[in-house]
Amino acid sequence: MQPQAIVYDDTPIQVYMQRIHVKLVSDRRAAFSDMFEPGMHKSAIVGVFLAVLELVRHHSVHTEQNDL
Repeated sequence: MQPQAIVYDDTPIQVYMQRIHVKLVSDRRAAFSDMFEPGMHKSAIVGVFLAVLELVRHHSVHTEQNDL
């Protein structure tokens, strides 16, 4: 197995939160899968996920899951 470099995404969580907030303001709803783009690096995916958690925790964003 080849060693791989660890890529660190230094994008602040607030940047991801702002992007998600803009999408929610314009569309009023968004699927979780819509938050991600094809080819996103794993560290960016983690950043988006953490941003969603922060929005739910502190900024009155509501989530729902219809299916398992």
